[in-house]
Amino acid sequence: MGWCPETATRAYLDTVKLSRPRDELGVAELLSALAGGIKAQLIIQVRHPGSGVASSLGLSTAARHTCGRHIIVVPDDTARAEYLEAVALAGAENEAEILVGDFAQISSEIADVDFAVVDCRGRDHSRVLRLLKLSQRGAVVVCKNAGLRAPMAATWQKPVVRSALLPIGKGLEITQLGEVAVGSSGAKKSRWIVQVDRHTGEEHVFRR
Repeated sequence: MGWCPETATRAYLDTVKLSRPRDELGVAELLSALAGGIKAQLIIQVRHPGSGVASSLGLSTAARHTCGRHIIVVPDDTARAEYLEAVALAGAENEAEILVGDFAQISSEIADVDFAVVDCRGRDHSRVLRLLKLSQRGAVVVCKNAGLRAPMAATWQKPVVRSALLPIGKGLEITQLGEVAVGSSGAKKSRWIVQVDRHTGEEHVFRR
C-alpha cells in the first residue's frame, strides 16, 4: 500500500476549510488525510446515530480527491434522516452513498474495502470488524471512540503492518493491514527465488 503526500495534503486542507461545527476536532482532518494519502477507492463508514458529521464530510472530501467511493452505513431510516439534517445544518451537501440496514446483510454488497471507519460506541462493533471485506491489496481500519484500550476483537485474516491507539477525540485506533496472496489466510506471501549456477550458467527457480 503506497502513500501519496500530495493527495493527503489536498484532502487535509480542504477538510480544514469546511464550514462546519467543530464537533470532532482533529479527527476529521486526520481521517481525511489518511484516506487521501493511501488513495482509498472504497471508504466505508459505519456510523453511530447521534455522531457528529465532521468525519463524514472529511471522508467525502478525501473520496473526491481519490476519485473513490464513500459509503455510510446507518441502522435505520431515522438515523439516515438525522445524518442528512446534521449535514444541512453544517452548511454542506451530502456526497456519500448511504446504505440503510444491518451491516451483516449489507456487508455482502461491499467488497474490496481499503479504508474503513467503525464507531466503537456501537454494541456490535466487534462483529462489524469481522464482517469487513477488506482489499487483498491491504487496508486501513480506524476505530473511533476507542477509549483507553484497543477495542479490536476481530481476528484479522491479513498481517498487521502497524497499529496505534492515539489520544485524539475519545480514542482513535488505527490499524494498517498488509497485502495477502490470493487464497491465503494470513500467511506471508510467497515469492519466487532465482539462482544461477556459476559453473553451468543454468537458472534454478523455486518458490519460498
